[in-house]
Amino acid sequence: MARLFARRDWRSHSTMNLATENSGSDALLVGEPMIARAVVAVVESLDQLAEFINQLTDSQYLCQPPTGSSSVGSHARHCLDHVEALLRGLAGGVVDYDHRQRGTDVERCRSAALRRVMELRKSLGNAVLEKERHLCVRSMVTPDGGSVGVHSSWGRELVFVFSHTIHHQAMMAAAAQALGAAVNPRFGCAPSTLAYRDQTPCVQSA
Repeated sequence: MARLFARRDWRSHSTMNLATENSGSDALLVGEPMIARAVVAVVESLDQLAEFINQLTDSQYLCQPPTGSSSVGSHARHCLDHVEALLRGLAGGVVDYDHRQRGTDVERCRSAALRRVMELRKSLGNAVLEKERHLCVRSMVTPDGGSVGVHSSWGRELVFVFSHTIHHQAMMAAAAQALGAAVNPRFGCAPSTLAYRDQTPCVQSA
Protein backbone atom coordinates (compact mmCIF):
# COMPACT_ATOMS: atom_id res chain seq x y z
CA MET A 1 0.00 0.00 0.00
CA ALA A 2 1.47 3.33 -1.02
CA ARG A 3 2.25 5.85 1.69
CA LEU A 4 0.11 8.96 1.83
CA PHE A 5 3.19 11.05 2.60
CA ALA A 6 6.31 11.39 0.50
CA ARG A 7 8.69 11.37 3.47
CA ARG A 8 11.41 9.44 5.24
CA ASP A 9 10.38 6.21 6.95
CA TRP A 10 11.30 6.87 10.60
CA ARG A 11 9.36 3.88 11.89
CA SER A 12 11.05 0.90 13.54
CA HIS A 13 9.22 -1.47 11.17
CA SER A 14 7.78 -0.55 7.81
CA THR A 15 4.03 -0.95 7.63
CA MET A 16 4.62 -2.64 4.32
CA ASN A 17 5.73 -5.65 6.35
CA LEU A 18 2.30 -5.90 7.96
CA ALA A 19 0.55 -6.96 4.78
CA THR A 20 1.31 -8.17 1.30
CA GLU A 21 1.34 -5.56 -1.46
CA ASN A 22 -1.78 -5.26 -3.54
CA SER A 23 -1.59 -6.27 -7.19
CA GLY A 24 -3.19 -3.08 -8.44
CA SER A 25 -4.47 0.22 -7.09
CA ASP A 26 -7.95 -0.43 -8.45
CA ALA A 27 -8.25 -3.91 -6.97
CA LEU A 28 -11.10 -4.36 -4.51
CA LEU A 29 -9.87 -6.54 -1.69
CA VAL A 30 -12.20 -8.62 0.47
CA GLY A 31 -11.73 -11.06 3.30
CA GLU A 32 -8.33 -11.30 4.98
CA PRO A 33 -6.42 -9.17 2.39
CA MET A 34 -8.96 -6.39 2.98
CA ILE A 35 -8.47 -6.61 6.75
CA ALA A 36 -4.70 -6.43 6.36
CA ARG A 37 -4.91 -3.39 4.09
CA ALA A 38 -7.32 -1.64 6.47
CA VAL A 39 -5.00 -2.29 9.42
CA VAL A 40 -2.07 -0.86 7.43
CA ALA A 41 -4.14 2.24 6.63
CA VAL A 42 -4.87 2.86 10.31
CA VAL A 43 -1.23 2.26 11.23
CA GLU A 44 -0.05 4.72 8.61
CA SER A 45 -2.55 7.32 9.84
CA LEU A 46 -0.98 6.94 13.30
CA ASP A 47 2.49 7.34 11.77
CA GLN A 48 1.36 10.56 10.14
CA LEU A 49 -0.09 11.75 13.43
CA ALA A 50 3.16 11.02 15.25
CA GLU A 51 5.21 12.91 12.69
CA PHE A 52 2.82 15.85 12.92
CA ILE A 53 2.98 15.91 16.74
CA ASN A 54 6.78 15.70 16.63
CA GLN A 55 6.90 18.91 14.61
CA LEU A 56 4.81 20.94 17.07
CA THR A 57 5.90 22.84 20.15
CA ASP A 58 4.40 21.95 23.50
CA SER A 59 2.38 25.14 23.35
CA GLN A 60 1.01 24.41 19.88
CA TYR A 61 -0.05 20.96 21.04
CA LEU A 62 -1.69 22.08 24.28
CA CYS A 63 -3.20 25.50 23.60
CA GLN A 64 -6.64 26.16 22.21
CA PRO A 65 -6.34 28.04 18.89
CA PRO A 66 -7.77 31.57 18.53
CA THR A 67 -10.52 30.14 16.32
CA GLY A 68 -12.05 28.65 19.47
CA SER A 69 -11.83 25.03 18.35
CA SER A 70 -10.38 22.22 20.45
CA SER A 71 -6.65 21.91 20.97
CA VAL A 72 -4.50 19.60 18.89
CA GLY A 73 -4.01 17.52 22.02
CA SER A 74 -7.76 17.08 22.46
CA HIS A 75 -8.18 15.89 18.89
CA ALA A 76 -5.18 13.55 19.18
CA ARG A 77 -6.48 11.99 22.38
CA HIS A 78 -9.91 11.57 20.80
CA CYS A 79 -8.44 9.77 17.79
CA LEU A 80 -6.28 7.46 19.87
CA ASP A 81 -9.23 6.69 22.15
CA HIS A 82 -11.14 5.43 19.12
CA VAL A 83 -8.31 3.14 18.05
CA GLU A 84 -8.08 1.79 21.58
CA ALA A 85 -11.85 1.28 21.77
CA LEU A 86 -11.79 -0.72 18.55
CA LEU A 87 -8.96 -2.95 19.76
CA ARG A 88 -10.75 -3.45 23.07
CA GLY A 89 -13.92 -4.33 21.18
CA LEU A 90 -12.08 -6.80 19.00
CA ALA A 91 -11.10 -8.69 22.13
CA GLY A 92 -14.51 -8.51 23.80
CA GLY A 93 -16.92 -8.43 20.87
CA VAL A 94 -18.49 -5.05 21.77
CA VAL A 95 -17.09 -1.72 20.56
CA ASP A 96 -18.03 1.36 22.60
CA TYR A 97 -16.44 4.55 21.29
CA ASP A 98 -18.19 6.58 23.98
CA HIS A 99 -16.27 4.78 26.71
CA ARG A 100 -13.24 7.07 26.95
CA GLN A 101 -11.53 9.42 29.36
CA ARG A 102 -11.01 13.11 28.74
CA GLY A 103 -8.23 15.34 30.04
CA THR A 104 -5.62 12.56 30.11
CA ASP A 105 -1.84 12.92 29.81
CA VAL A 106 -2.17 12.11 26.11
CA GLU A 107 -4.23 15.28 25.68
CA ARG A 108 -1.75 17.45 27.58
CA CYS A 109 1.67 16.03 26.79
CA ARG A 110 3.23 15.39 23.39
CA SER A 111 5.57 12.70 24.67
CA ALA A 112 2.66 10.83 26.27
CA ALA A 113 0.77 11.00 22.98
CA LEU A 114 3.75 9.69 21.03
CA ARG A 115 4.18 6.79 23.46
CA ARG A 116 0.51 5.94 23.09
CA VAL A 117 0.79 6.02 19.30
CA MET A 118 3.60 3.48 19.42
CA GLU A 119 1.69 1.24 21.84
CA LEU A 120 -1.39 1.24 19.63
CA ARG A 121 0.73 0.73 16.53
CA LYS A 122 2.20 -2.40 18.09
CA SER A 123 -1.26 -3.68 19.04
CA LEU A 124 -2.51 -3.10 15.50
CA GLY A 125 0.49 -4.93 14.12
CA ASN A 126 -0.43 -7.89 16.29
CA ALA A 127 -3.99 -7.72 14.95
CA VAL A 128 -3.11 -7.60 11.26
CA LEU A 129 -3.71 -11.34 10.86
CA GLU A 130 -7.06 -11.30 12.65
CA LYS A 131 -9.83 -12.71 10.51
CA GLU A 132 -13.04 -10.86 9.76
CA ARG A 133 -15.56 -11.20 12.55
CA HIS A 134 -18.88 -9.78 13.65
CA LEU A 135 -18.88 -7.04 16.28
CA CYS A 136 -21.56 -5.13 18.12
CA VAL A 137 -21.12 -1.36 18.22
CA ARG A 138 -22.73 0.38 21.18
CA SER A 139 -23.42 4.10 20.82
CA MET A 140 -24.98 6.69 23.11
CA VAL A 141 -27.75 8.48 21.24
CA THR A 142 -29.26 10.70 23.97
CA PRO A 143 -27.60 12.87 26.64
CA ASP A 144 -29.31 10.90 29.42
CA GLY A 145 -27.29 7.83 28.51
CA GLY A 146 -29.71 6.09 26.17
CA SER A 147 -27.76 3.85 23.83
CA VAL A 148 -28.27 1.48 20.92
CA GLY A 149 -26.33 -1.54 19.73
CA VAL A 150 -25.86 -2.23 16.03
CA HIS A 151 -24.23 -5.05 14.12
CA SER A 152 -20.92 -4.35 12.44
CA SER A 153 -17.64 -6.09 11.70
CA TRP A 154 -13.93 -5.80 12.38
CA GLY A 155 -13.26 -4.65 8.82
CA ARG A 156 -16.05 -2.10 8.77
CA GLU A 157 -14.89 -0.55 12.04
CA LEU A 158 -11.28 -0.42 10.87
CA VAL A 159 -12.44 1.62 7.87
CA PHE A 160 -14.49 3.87 10.16
CA VAL A 161 -11.58 4.48 12.55
CA PHE A 162 -9.29 5.28 9.62
CA SER A 163 -11.76 7.79 8.19
CA HIS A 164 -12.41 9.26 11.65
CA THR A 165 -8.67 9.73 12.23
CA ILE A 166 -8.16 11.53 8.91
CA HIS A 167 -11.14 13.77 9.63
CA HIS A 168 -9.68 14.85 12.97
CA GLN A 169 -6.23 15.25 11.45
CA ALA A 170 -7.72 17.91 9.20
CA MET A 171 -9.02 19.75 12.27
CA MET A 172 -5.65 19.36 14.00
CA ALA A 173 -3.93 20.85 10.97
CA ALA A 174 -6.23 23.89 11.04
CA ALA A 175 -5.71 24.36 14.78
CA ALA A 176 -1.93 24.08 14.48
CA GLN A 177 -1.79 26.51 11.57
CA ALA A 178 -3.83 29.01 13.58
CA LEU A 179 -1.10 28.79 16.23
CA GLY A 180 1.67 29.42 13.72
CA ALA A 181 2.78 25.87 12.94
CA ALA A 182 3.86 24.80 9.48
CA VAL A 183 1.84 21.75 8.43
CA ASN A 184 2.40 19.30 5.59
CA PRO A 185 -0.37 20.13 3.08
CA ARG A 186 -1.12 16.41 2.69
CA PHE A 187 -1.78 15.90 6.40
CA GLY A 188 -5.48 15.41 7.15
CA CYS A 189 -6.46 14.79 3.54
CA ALA A 190 -8.54 11.79 2.56
CA PRO A 191 -6.86 9.32 0.18
CA SER A 192 -9.44 10.12 -2.48
CA THR A 193 -8.55 13.81 -2.21
CA LEU A 194 -4.84 13.09 -2.49
CA ALA A 195 -5.42 10.85 -5.49
CA TYR A 196 -7.46 13.59 -7.19
CA ARG A 197 -4.85 16.25 -6.46
CA ASP A 198 -2.03 14.05 -7.69
CA GLN A 199 -3.88 13.50 -10.97
CA THR A 200 -4.97 17.12 -11.34
CA PRO A 201 -2.17 19.70 -10.88
CA CYS A 202 -2.98 22.90 -8.97
CA VAL A 203 -6.23 21.51 -7.56
CA GLN A 204 -6.89 22.11 -3.84
CA SER A 205 -10.36 20.58 -3.46
CA ALA A 206 -11.29 18.69 -0.27
